[in-house]
Amino acid sequence: SGSAISNSGNNSLTVAATSLFGDGQVGQAIAAITMSTDSTSLNTVTTADYGLGSYQETLSGGSSQTYIASTFGIKQGFDKDLSNSSLSVSNNTQLGEALANTVTNRVTMTATDMGGSGLDAVTALNNNQYVDSATIDSNSTMTVLANAASDASSIALNGNSNTALGIANNASSVMVVTGVTIGGSSGNDAESTLSSVTADYAINNTQKSLGDNGLTGASLANDGVVNSTATTTISNWDITDVYGTVPAKTATAGLLNSSVTMSNNLTTAEASSNLGLNSLSVSATDIFATAALGNIQDSNNAVNAVATNTSIKMELDVMGATGAGASSDYAASGSTVTMANNITSALARGNSASNTLNYTAGALYSGYTGDAVSIGSSAQAGAVVMNSQDNSGAINSTASCLASGWCSLMATHTSSRKHSSWRRLSFLRSSSSSLGSRQKPTSICLARRASYCSVGPS
Repeated sequence: SGSAISNSGNNSLTVAATSLFGDGQVGQAIAAITMSTDSTSLNTVTTADYGLGSYQETLSGGSSQTYIASTFGIKQGFDKDLSNSSLSVSNNTQLGEALANTVTNRVTMTATDMGGSGLDAVTALNNNQYVDSATIDSNSTMTVLANAASDASSIALNGNSNTALGIANNASSVMVVTGVTIGGSSGNDAESTLSSVTADYAINNTQKSLGDNGLTGASLANDGVVNSTATTTISNWDITDVYGTVPAKTATAGLLNSSVTMSNNLTTAEASSNLGLNSLSVSATDIFATAALGNIQDSNNAVNAVATNTSIKMELDVMGATGAGASSDYAASGSTVTMANNITSALARGNSASNTLNYTAGALYSGYTGDAVSIGSSAQAGAVVMNSQDNSGAINSTASCLASGWCSLMATHTSSRKHSSWRRLSFLRSSSSSLGSRQKPTSICLARRASYCSVGPS
């Protein structure tokens, strides 16, 4: 396996106390993103009593590229055979990954009494990732073979996995707040916009992957792209020899009372511009606080995923098989050959996010009780999730199987995809929550057997 990663982070903030307060100077927490004065980068602005901010940037000079190739196999000597034995080249795993920015952020707040009397322990988690004109390229090639003629034997080439993974921005941001009493600014709502998230407990995830700058000719290499290419070859190929023109031979031919299995092998190419996993959990017996989660993703990179299974085959080549002896040669006799459940999969995505807000009051809720409002690119409520995704880059995936047998193909092209989950206690008014989202459609192509499956931009 091989990895090329420009920026990698693992950030954690843990606060635990019996009684936990802020200084009363902040008001609500703010997790915001602003553009630099020269419009070449983003600024991360976090205002809170307790805050975690993360910023990662990859430009054209920080491109990530991985190229790996390997062969897993057993080769038989010429004119030899396998007798009363077993060979297995199985469960081998290969991964080639290229990432520009990847990070894990976690904030944990635990107290019996948290805030109150204007001294609320407001908390923010602010993640910001920016890629501009970078090349992210992952290429993984795997060959699996067991070249052996056999007699009363078994040959297995099963469960091998070859994966190429390319991602521009990848982030996981989690905040968990637990207590008996959690105070907050009950007179103010929580708000999420395209540039900021404001609440007593707030998460903002902003990811921008830019590449389509209109460059042409020799400058095109600096235009930004995410590529993943996975290629796999699996074979049992036997070569034997025949001498003379009479039935007598000096070599075996193929399978005799034996078995060959080539099953459950997986070839995967995955390429993504922006991936975000965001989770905010606030729970207590009595809650006065607001909570907000905002996810903003923007991509105009070209994204390409190509997965190819060049061969899944069992083949016998007999050298010099002419004359009277030729008709008695066999590829397989009293034997079984199984090729099943081999999968070739390509997945290309512009933006993908999973957003979860869990807000639980055990006995008393005394927080914001105004109406929930979602207008354009903003949302306000006592507990709010807003998801905004914009993709303008070309998204292409291709899965192809050039096999002597059956394989399953999946090529998936996704411009923007989100999964948002919001839960609250049932006695809260439905007007005190809102969900805003912009996204674009998904196309899926499925095929079986020796087929070609391609999905391009809608």
